[in-house]
Amino acid sequence: MSNASRWWLVSVVLALPAGVHGQAVVGGSLTGIVRDTADAVVPGVEVTLTNDATSVKFTTKTNEVGSYTFSSLAPGRHTLLAKMEGFAPVSVTGIVVTVAQFARADVQMKVGAVSERIEVAATAGVVETERPTLSAVITQTQITQLPFNGRYDLSGLIALGPGVQRGGRFASGGPLTGGLNVVVDGAENLDMQNGGPSAATPTFDSIAEFRFISNTASAEYSHGTAQLIAVTRSGSNTLHGSAFWFNRNREFAAKYVLDPRPKPPFNRNEFGGTLGGKIIKDKLFYFFSSEELSLRQWVTGTFVMGTVAQKQGDFTGLKVVNDPLAGGTPFPGNRIPAQRISPVSQFFMKYMRDPNIAGSGPAGTGVNFIGRNQTSQDSPRYNIRGDYHPTSNDILSGGVKIFNDGPHLYAGGGPELYGNYTQGFVQRQEYGAYTKVFSPRVTNDLREAVTTPYGYHFAYSLSDVVDPGKIFPALDGQCCAELESPDKDSVGRFGGGLPGVNMTGYQNVFTNCAHAKDNRLDINISDNLLYLRGSHQIKIGSHYYRYQGYWGGIYPHGLGIFNFTSRYTGDAFADFLLGNANDSQRGPAYQWGNFNEKRFGTFFQDDWQIRRNLTVNLGVRWDVETPYTEKNNRQDNYIPELNAVVTFSGNDQFPPGVVTRLAQSYPVITSVKA
Repeated sequence: MSNASRWWLVSVVLALPAGVHGQAVVGGSLTGIVRDTADAVVPGVEVTLTNDATSVKFTTKTNEVGSYTFSSLAPGRHTLLAKMEGFAPVSVTGIVVTVAQFARADVQMKVGAVSERIEVAATAGVVETERPTLSAVITQTQITQLPFNGRYDLSGLIALGPGVQRGGRFASGGPLTGGLNVVVDGAENLDMQNGGPSAATPTFDSIAEFRFISNTASAEYSHGTAQLIAVTRSGSNTLHGSAFWFNRNREFAAKYVLDPRPKPPFNRNEFGGTLGGKIIKDKLFYFFSSEELSLRQWVTGTFVMGTVAQKQGDFTGLKVVNDPLAGGTPFPGNRIPAQRISPVSQFFMKYMRDPNIAGSGPAGTGVNFIGRNQTSQDSPRYNIRGDYHPTSNDILSGGVKIFNDGPHLYAGGGPELYGNYTQGFVQRQEYGAYTKVFSPRVTNDLREAVTTPYGYHFAYSLSDVVDPGKIFPALDGQCCAELESPDKDSVGRFGGGLPGVNMTGYQNVFTNCAHAKDNRLDINISDNLLYLRGSHQIKIGSHYYRYQGYWGGIYPHGLGIFNFTSRYTGDAFADFLLGNANDSQRGPAYQWGNFNEKRFGTFFQDDWQIRRNLTVNLGVRWDVETPYTEKNNRQDNYIPELNAVVTFSGNDQFPPGVVTRLAQSYPVITSVKA
């Protein structure tokens, strides 16, 4: 995305811009007009809205056109009372306001004594007629009663939205999130580094409800074409609690048909509970929720391994292997002499398991190994929220969401010895909000959030066992060094593991990433002002977002990748024994960055009720996205017009830490020259 300011202006409805960020008020709004029996508007009517669960009251008066509005309302049932001297009071019960809803409830009053009382039950619910937004609301009842197969993240809930399809980055279980903005309790809940929702999401049972906006959102919303607006539960005057436990285990699982051994261990537990209530009646409330995933699982897989005979160079009974040093003639007896087998290949074969079942091909080749890799995971998640109503004109709320994921052992898809990896992080988001009702015409909503992911560790099972600098001396000093870095999370040499070996038709050898670590600090601040003037409901808002992320470690290409394709002998495993790779590749061993980015935005929204049955929505939004900058100039960009990699290190110098021998093989120029 270019680093430029952008403007959007659409009459009637604002078209949502993609790729920028903002925050929107997550509370619901209720508006309406008070009329008498002659259908004339009645100004000056005192209107009181009471939350049925907390007994918190909000009071306003109708303006000169008989209109009233309440904003920043918690989802739930409310009761509305309209009263004025000379009219009989009217009470409307059962008004259900949902998250991010702009609802309407008109009231009709008749002349009468104050001692009289008219009661109306809003059994049909409140209809949203003020905006043409296409959206759906998922309630807390649906969330708690639907049988989700896994409560690990928001993907299961997002999939409940209309038109949502799984795929993309979260294809293993999550939704396509490239055009989705996630806002929880008024704060953005996105993983800016990797895309998709943040890991610091609320527990399922703590979500009061959420709204999925699929189209025509108003100007207060930003980032992407769809919005997920969620709000967590608050306490009430009555003590409430719940508990749950879900279990799946191997006793009820099918047996893998090719594995003659007993079924592997499998036990998945998801458990947790909630507790909410009051500290001060009608004033101060709390809500606590926790849930944890505990998983013990062995994943069974089948693999094509080199046979014991092949490891010794014996290809008897298999297709002919040719000697590239003898003009491509076959090796005598279809055997590779022991002295021709590369010492490096011999090192790698220590980490290749021997077949443990009869192969599906000739001479024991083909699918000939059944392996099991272990997953051991305990991931607790906590959500704490407090709400304080010191007066009817002040609302304070805040809380913290914590997700602790490890480090844990995971099955990585490969065979035993090198198929497992460890991974873990802690992600935390603290948020707060202050809503102030200055007058029946003016309400302000201020929100902030600080997200701190992760403290991240990622290492494959051989990362601390294998020293690639001992295999390939040229790597020594470029990886596996005694390094001082915020990334370093172990004593001694840093960045071990097996280089990648890919063999066509055989199981590959890999450890992928050896070590990685991320430390971030994201800040969200937004302020929205609602101003009522006649038949206009005007909202003005702005936001500030700062991303700061330090990430780094040693990555797959840093150890080297070797591809064997049968080019030289006619068999990829025979090529591997000789050490004749078809091609190889390697990038810098370490990748570090301390990146910063800032985003600013503001909007203006006017919802103008021209007539009783006609509302016009006018909106304009402006956002600025600053470029990513690396604190120590350790970054570069490829510029197609120049056909060169442009570094930002200053005076004709490569960025710090670059392996010059590698960089000089590319067209590299500094930003000064560019």
